[in-house]
Amino acid sequence: MKRFCLSILALACLAPLRAAEPVAWQQEFVFTQLPSALNSAWVQRGTAETSRIENHRLVIDPGDESYVGWIVNGPHGKHTNAIWHGNQPSTIEFRMSTRDLSEKREMVGASITLFDGQRVYRFSFRNREPYTYRIVLENGIAHRYILEQPDRPPTKAEGKEVEWDSRGGVTSNALVIGKFNTNVQGVSEWEFLRWTNEGAYHP
Repeated sequence: MKRFCLSILALACLAPLRAAEPVAWQQEFVFTQLPSALNSAWVQRGTAETSRIENHRLVIDPGDESYVGWIVNGPHGKHTNAIWHGNQPSTIEFRMSTRDLSEKREMVGASITLFDGQRVYRFSFRNREPYTYRIVLENGIAHRYILEQPDRPPTKAEGKEVEWDSRGGVTSNALVIGKFNTNVQGVSEWEFLRWTNEGAYHP
Protein backbone atom coordinates (compact mmCIF):
# COMPACT_ATOMS: atom_id res chain seq x y z
CA MET A 1 0.00 0.00 0.00
CA LYS A 2 2.83 2.38 0.90
CA ARG A 3 4.59 1.67 -2.40
CA PHE A 4 1.31 2.33 -4.28
CA CYS A 5 0.85 5.71 -2.57
CA LEU A 6 4.42 6.72 -3.38
CA SER A 7 3.83 5.83 -7.03
CA ILE A 8 0.72 8.01 -7.15
CA LEU A 9 2.63 10.89 -5.54
CA ALA A 10 5.44 10.54 -8.07
CA LEU A 11 2.98 10.71 -10.96
CA ALA A 12 1.32 13.78 -9.48
CA CYS A 13 4.68 15.54 -9.24
CA LEU A 14 5.56 14.70 -12.84
CA ALA A 15 2.20 15.72 -14.33
CA PRO A 16 2.86 19.51 -14.44
CA LEU A 17 6.09 18.87 -16.36
CA ARG A 18 4.27 17.33 -19.32
CA ALA A 19 5.16 19.24 -22.47
CA ALA A 20 2.54 20.93 -24.60
CA GLU A 21 1.35 18.93 -27.58
CA PRO A 22 3.75 19.54 -30.50
CA VAL A 23 2.39 21.38 -33.52
CA ALA A 24 2.81 20.00 -37.03
CA TRP A 25 3.09 23.29 -38.92
CA GLN A 26 1.64 23.23 -42.44
CA GLN A 27 3.19 26.50 -43.54
CA GLU A 28 6.32 28.18 -42.14
CA PHE A 29 8.03 31.34 -43.34
CA VAL A 30 11.34 32.66 -42.02
CA PHE A 31 11.62 36.14 -43.45
CA THR A 32 15.08 36.14 -44.97
CA GLN A 33 13.29 37.19 -48.17
CA LEU A 34 10.09 39.04 -48.94
CA PRO A 35 7.03 36.81 -48.45
CA SER A 36 6.23 36.68 -52.17
CA ALA A 37 9.71 35.30 -52.87
CA LEU A 38 9.03 32.50 -50.38
CA ASN A 39 5.59 31.62 -51.75
CA SER A 40 3.58 33.21 -54.56
CA ALA A 41 0.42 32.96 -52.45
CA TRP A 42 1.59 36.07 -50.54
CA VAL A 43 0.32 39.33 -52.04
CA GLN A 44 1.79 42.72 -51.12
CA ARG A 45 -0.42 45.71 -50.47
CA GLY A 46 1.22 49.14 -50.78
CA THR A 47 4.15 50.41 -52.79
CA ALA A 48 7.34 48.35 -53.04
CA GLU A 49 9.17 50.76 -50.72
CA THR A 50 6.90 49.91 -47.78
CA SER A 51 8.41 46.45 -47.27
CA ARG A 52 12.04 45.37 -47.11
CA ILE A 53 14.31 42.78 -45.50
CA GLU A 54 16.69 43.99 -42.79
CA ASN A 55 18.76 41.72 -40.53
CA HIS A 56 16.71 38.67 -41.51
CA ARG A 57 13.45 40.41 -40.67
CA LEU A 58 10.52 41.57 -42.76
CA VAL A 59 10.20 45.29 -42.11
CA ILE A 60 6.80 46.86 -42.88
CA ASP A 61 7.15 50.65 -42.95
CA PRO A 62 3.86 52.14 -44.21
CA GLY A 63 4.74 55.82 -43.85
CA ASP A 64 1.64 57.80 -44.80
CA GLU A 65 0.13 55.02 -46.91
CA SER A 66 -3.03 53.19 -45.89
CA TYR A 67 -3.59 49.44 -45.95
CA VAL A 68 0.03 48.34 -46.23
CA GLY A 69 1.36 44.85 -45.63
CA TRP A 70 0.97 41.28 -46.79
CA ILE A 71 -2.05 39.06 -47.49
CA VAL A 72 -2.56 35.32 -47.85
CA ASN A 73 -5.99 34.54 -49.26
CA GLY A 74 -7.87 31.33 -48.80
CA PRO A 75 -9.81 29.53 -51.55
CA HIS A 76 -12.21 32.06 -53.01
CA GLY A 77 -12.99 32.98 -56.58
CA LYS A 78 -9.79 33.53 -58.55
CA HIS A 79 -7.57 32.79 -55.54
CA THR A 80 -6.76 29.18 -56.38
CA ASN A 81 -3.26 29.13 -54.81
CA ALA A 82 -4.71 28.81 -51.33
CA ILE A 83 -2.47 27.96 -48.38
CA TRP A 84 -4.70 29.50 -45.68
CA HIS A 85 -7.94 27.79 -44.59
CA GLY A 86 -9.22 29.81 -41.65
CA ASN A 87 -12.59 28.08 -41.64
CA GLN A 88 -10.95 25.19 -39.76
CA PRO A 89 -9.50 25.13 -36.20
CA SER A 90 -6.14 26.84 -36.62
CA THR A 91 -2.96 27.77 -34.78
CA ILE A 92 -0.80 30.71 -35.87
CA GLU A 93 2.60 31.55 -34.38
CA PHE A 94 4.94 34.45 -35.15
CA ARG A 95 7.70 36.60 -33.66
CA MET A 96 7.62 40.36 -34.17
CA SER A 97 8.19 43.79 -32.65
CA THR A 98 7.27 47.40 -33.39
CA ARG A 99 9.10 50.73 -33.36
CA ASP A 100 8.67 54.40 -34.27
CA LEU A 101 5.35 54.36 -32.46
CA SER A 102 2.99 57.27 -32.01
CA GLU A 103 2.84 58.75 -28.51
CA LYS A 104 -0.93 58.34 -28.61
CA ARG A 105 -1.87 55.21 -26.71
CA GLU A 106 -4.78 54.50 -29.03
CA MET A 107 -2.32 54.14 -31.92
CA VAL A 108 -0.53 50.82 -32.44
CA GLY A 109 2.47 49.69 -34.46
CA ALA A 110 1.00 46.73 -36.35
CA SER A 111 -1.92 44.35 -36.57
CA ILE A 112 -2.74 40.84 -37.65
CA THR A 113 -6.18 40.11 -39.04
CA LEU A 114 -7.70 36.68 -39.60
CA PHE A 115 -10.77 35.86 -41.68
CA ASP A 116 -12.42 32.45 -41.43
CA GLY A 117 -14.96 32.82 -44.22
CA GLN A 118 -17.69 34.16 -41.93
CA ARG A 119 -15.97 36.20 -39.19
CA VAL A 120 -13.01 38.51 -38.73
CA TYR A 121 -10.55 38.53 -35.80
CA ARG A 122 -8.04 41.33 -35.21
CA PHE A 123 -5.13 41.82 -32.81
CA SER A 124 -2.95 44.92 -32.47
CA PHE A 125 0.61 45.35 -31.18
CA ARG A 126 2.72 48.02 -29.49
CA ASN A 127 5.56 45.80 -28.23
CA ARG A 128 8.98 47.42 -28.64
CA GLU A 129 10.76 44.20 -27.66
CA PRO A 130 10.36 41.12 -29.88
CA TYR A 131 7.89 38.56 -28.57
CA THR A 132 6.67 35.23 -29.88
CA TYR A 133 2.89 35.16 -30.16
CA ARG A 134 0.55 32.24 -30.69
CA ILE A 135 -3.05 32.69 -31.79
CA VAL A 136 -5.45 29.78 -31.45
CA LEU A 137 -8.61 30.05 -33.54
CA GLU A 138 -11.63 27.81 -33.02
CA ASN A 139 -15.39 27.99 -32.52
CA GLY A 140 -15.64 31.68 -33.38
CA ILE A 141 -13.05 32.80 -30.80
CA ALA A 142 -9.34 33.57 -31.12
CA HIS A 143 -6.95 33.52 -28.14
CA ARG A 144 -3.57 35.29 -28.35
CA TYR A 145 -0.75 34.09 -26.09
CA ILE A 146 2.72 35.57 -25.48
CA LEU A 147 4.95 32.53 -25.21
CA GLU A 148 7.65 34.38 -23.24
CA GLN A 149 5.00 35.18 -20.61
CA PRO A 150 3.38 31.81 -19.84
CA ASP A 151 1.61 33.08 -16.71
CA ARG A 152 -0.11 35.91 -18.54
CA PRO A 153 -3.73 35.17 -19.50
CA PRO A 154 -4.43 35.18 -23.23
CA THR A 155 -6.11 38.08 -24.98
CA LYS A 156 -9.43 37.00 -26.46
CA ALA A 157 -11.07 38.22 -29.65
CA GLU A 158 -14.57 37.10 -30.54
CA GLY A 159 -15.14 36.90 -34.27
CA LYS A 160 -17.29 39.61 -35.83
CA GLU A 161 -19.46 38.41 -38.65
CA VAL A 162 -18.65 39.77 -42.07
CA GLU A 163 -19.93 38.84 -45.50
CA TRP A 164 -17.03 40.27 -47.46
CA ASP A 165 -14.05 42.56 -47.08
CA SER A 166 -12.49 43.42 -50.43
CA ARG A 167 -10.27 46.28 -49.24
CA GLY A 168 -6.74 45.81 -50.49
CA GLY A 169 -7.58 42.54 -52.23
CA VAL A 170 -8.59 40.74 -49.03
CA THR A 171 -11.20 38.02 -49.37
CA SER A 172 -13.43 36.72 -46.60
CA ASN A 173 -10.95 33.90 -45.89
CA ALA A 174 -7.50 35.39 -45.37
CA LEU A 175 -4.56 36.16 -43.09
CA VAL A 176 -3.25 39.74 -43.14
CA ILE A 177 -0.24 41.36 -41.43
CA GLY A 178 0.87 45.01 -41.36
CA LYS A 179 -1.20 48.18 -41.44
CA PHE A 180 -4.80 47.37 -42.24
CA ASN A 181 -6.42 49.46 -39.50
CA THR A 182 -6.70 53.23 -39.29
CA ASN A 183 -5.14 53.21 -35.80
CA VAL A 184 -1.84 51.68 -37.00
CA GLN A 185 1.10 54.08 -37.10
CA GLY A 186 4.63 52.76 -36.84
CA VAL A 187 7.07 50.23 -38.19
CA SER A 188 6.82 46.48 -37.56
CA GLU A 189 9.51 43.81 -37.86
CA TRP A 190 8.54 40.17 -38.41
CA GLU A 191 11.07 37.35 -37.90
CA PHE A 192 8.90 34.37 -38.80
CA LEU A 193 5.29 33.33 -39.20
CA ARG A 194 3.85 29.83 -39.33
CA TRP A 195 0.50 28.15 -39.03
CA THR A 196 -1.57 25.03 -39.27
CA ASN A 197 -5.24 24.85 -40.21
CA GLU A 198 -5.46 21.31 -38.82
CA GLY A 199 -5.88 21.93 -35.12
CA ALA A 200 -6.16 24.38 -32.23
CA TYR A 201 -3.02 24.02 -30.09
CA HIS A 202 -3.07 26.06 -26.90
CA PRO A 203 0.40 26.38 -25.30
